[in-house]
Amino acid sequence: MAEKKTEAGPPPVAQRSTVEVKLDKVPIVFLKKSPPYNAGEVAGFPAETAENLVKQKIARVLTPAEVKAGGPETK
Repeated sequence: MAEKKTEAGPPPVAQRSTVEVKLDKVPIVFLKKSPPYNAGEVAGFPAETAENLVKQKIARVLTPAEVKAGGPETK
């Protein structure tokens, strides 16, 4: 039986979507340790949970600029 030789081309190139997506989670940064999170860590939570963490001064909501930049601004 003859082997069929196939030439594999380059793998397809991944393209990043430019579509805006509405997130169902609110990005926050922890201001102090709250297990399992440490101060400075970023996480996403449902709006009600994020609001409670902010009210308790455990975390703050990331600004749109910080989200776009990929993390919190450091001072």
